Amino acid sequence: MSDDDFDALYEMYRQVVDDGGALPQGGAPTRAVFTQGWIRDRAVYVARKADQTVGSYFIRPNFPAFAAHIAQSGYIVDRAARGRGIGRQLLEHSLTEARGLGYTAMMFNLVFETNPSRRLYESVGFQAVGRIPDARHGEARRGSLHLLASTMNTKNPCPAALIRLGREHPATQA
Repeated sequence: MSDDDFDALYEMYRQVVDDGGALPQGGAPTRAVFTQGWIRDRAVYVARKADQTVGSYFIRPNFPAFAAHIAQSGYIVDRAARGRGIGRQLLEHSLTEARGLGYTAMMFNLVFETNPSRRLYESVGFQAVGRIPDARHGEARRGSLHLLASTMNTKNPCPAALIRLGREHPATQA
């Protein structure tokens, strides 16, 4: 991954934190936290439009030692590119890619009730499978955290120009 790729993704992450869509432990969106939570030990993809990085997602095993056939993904879209379907393209591409990597299900661990992306996830078949009230101390204004899961039965092609960064990270068969 180039320094430019990292810088663009880190800036998007800071935007998402500033907008309340993510809440890093300790509250500060540092480069070290971003690297640990977005880059390390996962396959990272970026969406580009006219040579601009407009979004990204990652895929990794949700439970590496116990149920590595379940993927976890995270998504970010540049603030200036939101509302243009990029988030949906990233989500649909990630489902196709996860299937290709051998995953049979996908799960999002921490989705706030108030996160607008939750409607997008549910529109492609994700369902709440658990709820954690007051999971993040002092974050009651965002509502409970939800665990969302899908068996990835939808098959949607993705028209986004997505580029995979970094090394291969295939799912470990459990």
